[in-house]
Amino acid sequence: MFGEVSDHFWRIEYQARGAPHVHLALWVKDAPVIGQNTPAEVRSYIDKIITCSVPNADQSPTLNALVMKFQSHKCNRYCRKIFKHKDKFFQKCRFGFPRPAEMETKINNVVDCLAVNRATQPRKRLYHLKRTDSETRINDYNGALLLANQANVDVQYIGHTGSRLPYYITDYMTKQERCEQDNLWSDIFSSTKSLGTNAMSFLLKTVKSRQVGSNEAADRLLGHKLYSKSRQTRFADLEHPDMVKRMLKPCKDIEELLKNDTESTDIFHQHWVLDIYPNRPDQMENTCLHDMLAWYEKEHVGNEEMRLRTGRVYL
Repeated sequence: MFGEVSDHFWRIEYQARGAPHVHLALWVKDAPVIGQNTPAEVRSYIDKIITCSVPNADQSPTLNALVMKFQSHKCNRYCRKIFKHKDKFFQKCRFGFPRPAEMETKINNVVDCLAVNRATQPRKRLYHLKRTDSETRINDYNGALLLANQANVDVQYIGHTGSRLPYYITDYMTKQERCEQDNLWSDIFSSTKSLGTNAMSFLLKTVKSRQVGSNEAADRLLGHKLYSKSRQTRFADLEHPDMVKRMLKPCKDIEELLKNDTESTDIFHQHWVLDIYPNRPDQMENTCLHDMLAWYEKEHVGNEEMRLRTGRVYL
């Protein structure tokens, strides 16, 4: 519905009351970019995938009911924020509701949007959808996605390729879950133990006392995926051999090894940088470490032999 997706990242987050919701970022192939494509192309793409209109109740009764139930914003203490401008205080919705009525979709200046000081004024949206006076409190959505989800959706176009906006999005999507830390301070302050002991106690209690609702507990116990990404990462430890962190083999394997050779030092799993790459096959002589880590996996055959695998090619 958005176009051909070339990359994705999603994560399930649980609100304080335990309700799960999904943060999802999609990289759409050939999607228009502000500054590279014309404003008309950007507006056409936005209008094709996002809307804020209220469907006709007679023609689309199901979609109309979903929009009125899940997409209609009502301001409360959560979204109202106090701002200060020129020594005057004013209160405004931090999500920008009610949003301005526009005859057609309007693209705002990217620099002006990024330059907003959020301590003194609400954030400025990159664009404003075409909407009537009766739709100023309807949150942006995609009709097909709303029908499939049967719950609130918030669809936003990100047409800026700089670093600041992606950083904000990923920082928000990967924020840590709330912990029950407030109740732990009283235990520490009333303790007669040393500062170091209290700090360690606080750390251990914090790790073990994060809020977990019934929905999250069920998802974790059932092994449901809580996040997914289209690109994987692999860490290459390039420290000096004396400083490299290595993984020990299982105790059973080490004991068996020392029975046969009491002076053996082969107690670690094979390391990509120290063991595998220097001993790569002759046909991979011109393959750099980066390409080997990106395209090859190691596969064990029997007890001793190890081979590299990429697709159906074994080396």
